[in-house]
Amino acid sequence: MAEKIRLVKSQSIRLTKLVKELQKVMCGMGWKPSKSGHTWDLDQSIVVLDNDGRYVKQISYRDPERSNEFFYHGDDLTGGGGKKGKKNEDDEQIDINFEQLDPSYGRLIVIMNIYEAYNKHQDLSMVRDAYIHLYDVNTQKELVEYSIENSSKFEEKTGMFVGEFYKNGGEWEFAAIGEPARVRNISEMVEIIKKKYSSTATMNQSWEEFLNSSEPAPKKGFFSRLFG
Repeated sequence: MAEKIRLVKSQSIRLTKLVKELQKVMCGMGWKPSKSGHTWDLDQSIVVLDNDGRYVKQISYRDPERSNEFFYHGDDLTGGGGKKGKKNEDDEQIDINFEQLDPSYGRLIVIMNIYEAYNKHQDLSMVRDAYIHLYDVNTQKELVEYSIENSSKFEEKTGMFVGEFYKNGGEWEFAAIGEPARVRNISEMVEIIKKKYSSTATMNQSWEEFLNSSEPAPKKGFFSRLFG
């Protein structure tokens, strides 16, 4: 088996290069708060699209699927438990059974958002050491790690498109996205994903290009009132 791959933003890897038989993969995520105060409830979700880019469903705390396709392990309501590279210390985990996935699925987009961020005056610039990593459930080997470096772009952003699994020539690959967005909840992130994959033009844009062209600028003083 190949050694663990450390991805950086915009890189991708074919999963069958890392594991001989792609079966069940655990998608784990962790983070630490950089400011005290309210509890930090970041939610990991997976949004499923079909081969034509149409929305199918989501796996999240609102729809905690536990089936032969996906297994949602639960919702960490406080955060700070994650430790990079430690599977048992992830804040949130979702299993994906690639052998059992409906063949009509074409993309699985991993997102995270801060629950009630606006009410708590929280944004992603206040989170540190966020990461996502992929484990082969059968062998307990870590396959991929993507550490999300904090950035000034995270100020006033409350959700992130973390990465995506997608089929390329019939085989599954994983790409690191790492693009933040200004959203109130998971539903708004789902709508952004639907718009991104609604046409060939937007589908071919990078996530950064797409979000820069489609996200409305905040009204003057809007976030100063929310986060001030």
